Amino acid sequence: WANPADRTRFIADVAHDRVVWDFKTQFRRANGDIRDAKVSGATFEADGENYLVIVVRDVTEVMKQAAELRRSHEILVAGEQSLKHSYDMLANLQEDAGMGIWRFDIANEVFFWSKTMCDIHCFDGANAIEATLPMGFVCATRPHVASNFIHSDDVRRYMENLGNGVEQKK
Repeated sequence: WANPADRTRFIADVAHDRVVWDFKTQFRRANGDIRDAKVSGATFEADGENYLVIVVRDVTEVMKQAAELRRSHEILVAGEQSLKHSYDMLANLQEDAGMGIWRFDIANEVFFWSKTMCDIHCFDGANAIEATLPMGFVCATRPHVASNFIHSDDVRRYMENLGNGVEQKK
């Protein structure tokens, strides 16, 4: 045991409860290395004798992986917050400039519109479709709905360009 007080506490817990599961401690190897461990133990009687069975699991690598996973999660959360902040700034810039953005998902034939794009075209969400929206976008529509917001002189060219883009996966 790296800390003799842990051994004393474990033995007292087993004596009191008869069974202890996953007692967290550390052990010192013969070479001096400290390893994280979980110790389980139980007492029982057989032939008038009391016995203690102990199982020790080295969880050093599991603990390292858990710590790495927590660090990765923290980095991911920080990156997501930074990205959200960037999208919020982009939305403010779009509103100030009176410009909107859209994105077209070729595989699913879905347009995603930013809030300012919806505002510019007075799109109130009628004929919007259920879709998982990418960050920074507030609604999704099909191409034929989007074509309702294009000047009638440009609809044919819009549909041709859209068809060519889908066909060529551009």
